[in-house]
Amino acid sequence: MPCRRLKKNYPDKVLIASIMGMDEDSDWTLLAKEVTACGVDMIECNFSLSADDFGGDGVRRRGRSPELIDSFTRAVLPEELICLCWPR
Repeated sequence: MPCRRLKKNYPDKVLIASIMGMDEDSDWTLLAKEVTACGVDMIECNFSLSADDFGGDGVRRRGRSPELIDSFTRAVLPEELICLCWPR
């Protein structure tokens, strides 16, 4: 996997994976486990990415919902987590 190769070639560098699941907690858990298995040091969760709005308000709704952000955050933990919440 490319991330393993990066970590091997640059062991002193921090490798951050950016993930974006759909509306199920299990999506976020699966993605977090997969990138962690690749050797990433940190996970960034994209809760709202306007460029990925799938033709509706679903993605933007996620980024505005403290309840959904809390649920997805709990689905990713105990992995390292940075939450980026851009106001829209």
